Amino acid sequence: MHQAIARKWRPQRFEELVGQEAIARTLQNAIRYRRWHHAYIFAGPRGVGKTTTARLFAKALNCVMGPTPEPCDQCPPCQEIAQGRALDVLEIDAASHTGVDNVRQVILDTLALGPARDRYRIFIIDEFHQLSTSAFNALLKTLEEPPPHVLFLMATTELHKVPATILSRCQTFEFRLIPEGKIAERLRQIAEVEGISISDSALRKIARAGQGSLRDAQSLLEQVLSFAEPGEMISDAIIEAALGLIGTEMLLAVAEAIAERDGPRVLRLVETLSERGCDLRHFCRDLMTHFRNLLVAKVVGRDRELLPLSDGEMAQVLAQAERFSEEELVRAFRVLVETEQNMRYASEPRFALEVGLMQLVHLERVRPLVQLIRALEDLERRMTSETTSASPGGEAETGASAPTPSPSATASPPLSEVERLKEELRERGKMLILGALDRAKTIEITEETLRVTFPASLAIHRDTLLEHTNKHVIEAVARQVFGRPLALQVHIEEDRTPATASDRRARAIVEQDPIVKAFVKTFKGEIMEIVAPEEGKPDAS
Repeated sequence: MHQAIARKWRPQRFEELVGQEAIARTLQNAIRYRRWHHAYIFAGPRGVGKTTTARLFAKALNCVMGPTPEPCDQCPPCQEIAQGRALDVLEIDAASHTGVDNVRQVILDTLALGPARDRYRIFIIDEFHQLSTSAFNALLKTLEEPPPHVLFLMATTELHKVPATILSRCQTFEFRLIPEGKIAERLRQIAEVEGISISDSALRKIARAGQGSLRDAQSLLEQVLSFAEPGEMISDAIIEAALGLIGTEMLLAVAEAIAERDGPRVLRLVETLSERGCDLRHFCRDLMTHFRNLLVAKVVGRDRELLPLSDGEMAQVLAQAERFSEEELVRAFRVLVETEQNMRYASEPRFALEVGLMQLVHLERVRPLVQLIRALEDLERRMTSETTSASPGGEAETGASAPTPSPSATASPPLSEVERLKEELRERGKMLILGALDRAKTIEITEETLRVTFPASLAIHRDTLLEHTNKHVIEAVARQVFGRPLALQVHIEEDRTPATASDRRARAIVEQDPIVKAFVKTFKGEIMEIVAPEEGKPDAS
């Protein structure tokens, strides 16, 4: 008789638990040093090992060789617990035993009875949060002081629904979603033993679709096996067809259309998805993941831990990330989150998706503040130049026509090394770094170093540049621009100019000024520099 993969491959030893190693170690040590509690709550998402861990713990306590952190798996208690038919380990579904009468009949009235054969009488209660208030109240005293031969192991997916009075009487372990990489690794082990031919990228797609649940991923693998022909190599295309997943190519195409501001193409792609019968909400979530990957690629580049992608997918994501700035990717992600929420309650999810994607198409490009300021400064210079040339005595007054400049005269001069570095940072949207560099007194580039010097009054910018992420970005950009690795060095120039008597007198006057004192106190600042008023202008005081 066929046995489902999720049941066949249920962990039978603590070391086989995937993604919950810390919990497994804690429970094993509790048994090893005889420090186990009488009541445990295992909380977390579905399919991450809560009930499996409860069974393993019960086996470890009732094993003939135990209590032992390594049950033998051969004795009658171990085998019966694994099969769910042990007399002294009662598994109760709280969803169908919610009332106080059920709790009293199944649990409370049997507490006085000792174990039928094994060392402990253990109650495993699944979906524990679904018990009624009266049932919880009936359990309170028992959970606080159960008989010495009784243990409670409760599993729940909604810990917040368990009363605080119950929580205070139990030890709680919170199970986490299992990382995608670990799920893929476990699926690879299953495939090798079962003789399944499947590509690594296909395994990652199944692991990703499991959304942190190993059990769900195992069920999806079995669904794919039912779709494929016996002995057929399982590829990405088969995975997408069997599970209705959205291919990477579609996500790249939609993001590319958004980058091109091509609204008609975006709508046609949604039409294609609709014709295929794809789950549009699932597509929206996949697109959120794709834009997240683009943002990570933009910030840190090629990182296998943060971007668990195949070589081909990694190259495509890195290339497409260059089409957006960090600010645009953040804004796009926020719009997609809002769109996915709107789709939950929309009578026509497709329309909500189309409107959300058109928002992305028509989002105005974000222009950093520094660029706007520079544009205004350029405009001011041009206006000043025009005013000067139109003044009496200028060329405009004499009527002489200015010669038409040659193309070589109007061409921009080549950028210096520092300007090339700054221009690349500007293109990447690193305006905080750029603003700090603009305030440096000197920037020197040698064969091995990028040396930045600030005056003592601007020492705060040193911390900005040496912040770990910013330093990494500067050195990476410098390597790209200059074709060699440069180590960033930031120095502060000592102020060797001794303060004169008049300087000290001026500082004393300013420090005692009530307005200045109020500003310093309100904004928690300090006086960095005192500048004398220009001649012909009244003193600010």
